[in-house]
Amino acid sequence: MSLLSAARSSWLKSFYAQTAEQLQRHHQALLFHPRTINPDAPTSHTPETEALLRQTISVPAHTELMRAVLDRDTEAARMLLRRHVEITLAVYRSIVGASVKEKNVKREEQVT
Repeated sequence: MSLLSAARSSWLKSFYAQTAEQLQRHHQALLFHPRTINPDAPTSHTPETEALLRQTISVPAHTELMRAVLDRDTEAARMLLRRHVEITLAVYRSIVGASVKEKNVKREEQVT
């Protein structure tokens, strides 16, 4: 909320509330229900995916981004946001990749 505390726009505050609610649902699905993102995924995350998830939702990473924004350090904020998006994409790729690997193992088991 630190980033919005000085905001005067009721639209901006409403947009934030809607986005925060959607992100909360999204995070719950990512963390606890990998099959909502990929029905063919294993029932639990791989250790690699878990590590990426921890990195994505970590408080220090978000605090660092918030600090760069509050300090109006555009370059640092841009770099930190880009890193955050890249890690988030890696989470999705990891979840999708896990299901592809599982399918390949199942095919190999059927062949043998």
